[in-house]
Amino acid sequence: MADSNLKPWSQVCIKLLQGPLFRQNVNDKLWEKLEMYESDIQAFFAILGVSVAIDKADGFAFLQQNDLNEEDDNVSRLIRQISLTEEQSFLCILLRDELNKFDNPNNSQNKSSVLILRESELYEQFAMFYTSKTDQITARNNFKKNLNRLCELGLLKEQNPDDMEKESEYEVRRYVRAKIDSKFCEEFMRKLKERETDNE
Repeated sequence: MADSNLKPWSQVCIKLLQGPLFRQNVNDKLWEKLEMYESDIQAFFAILGVSVAIDKADGFAFLQQNDLNEEDDNVSRLIRQISLTEEQSFLCILLRDELNKFDNPNNSQNKSSVLILRESELYEQFAMFYTSKTDQITARNNFKKNLNRLCELGLLKEQNPDDMEKESEYEVRRYVRAKIDSKFCEEFMRKLKERETDNE
């Protein structure tokens, strides 16, 4: 017997609590419910001090913590900030930069709506982050772990992960721009340059 307390949009809320929600295709039923019951879903999460950020153009939605007042100091935060290592942060900045180049209207070579990058392309840019003393095998393994972590967070999506004969390719999701803003990039690069200067 079905639970009469469940709402038509309950499954959408459950999915959002698990992580970002992505529109899979034009007939995505879950995304349709998000748009149809958006006001109900927003009202439900507002009780918890949370709002739903929805990017209808790029097809993704995620929960974000509302600013708490002083009298709400004792209220636990439902949404925790994404925890990234320094390597993962640097990789996110690279992905964001590649996405900005891809979406540039002056990019005449862009014939697709989705940015797909090969693992070797990403590693070539990322390798500068490792010192010359870092073992190449160790560096490559760490890089793969970082890619997997960003896939878990919904920032990347691996294409055909079961095809062992083909080089891994990744879709760079536009969700990365929502989570990694320009302020974060500027602050990270500033600290990185300061550290390089101190080591000279």
